[in-house]
Formats: sequence, C-alpha cells, structure tokens
Amino acid sequence: MNSFTKEGRDYANTHGQDFLHACAVIINSHIKMYLLNSFLTMKKPIVPLRAFTKQSDAVKWLNDLKEKKKR
Repeated sequence: MNSFTKEGRDYANTHGQDFLHACAVIINSHIKMYLLNSFLTMKKPIVPLRAFTKQSDAVKWLNDLKEKKKR
C-alpha cells in the first residue's frame, strides 16, 4: 500500500467494500495468519475478513457466512 496516495487509501477504506460480502485471505504462515486475525479482531472491518492457511478452511468459512446470511 506504499504506492497509493492517502486519498486513495481513504477512498478504498470507505467505498472499497461496497460490493463485497466477505473476504478470505490464504497465507502460507501460521504466524502471519495469527497476526492478521488478531489485528482484525481489534480493527473490526466493515466486511468480514479472516486469514487462513488452507483454501478448504477459507471456502468453508465463506460458505458458512453465506448460509447464515440466508437465514
């Protein structure tokens, strides 16, 4: 994010999630996954976001959110 202007980051932070329902990030490090998930617990993003080390776990989480939203 160093190459974006502050105005661009602010706009993305405000309007970048307009068409997103949830985001899952695949990370190849358990430490990075823990740090990101800990940070997200404090930041409380507008769109649910969570890091995973396995794609299957990420897809399961996204599908679970989708099912909860249908109810």
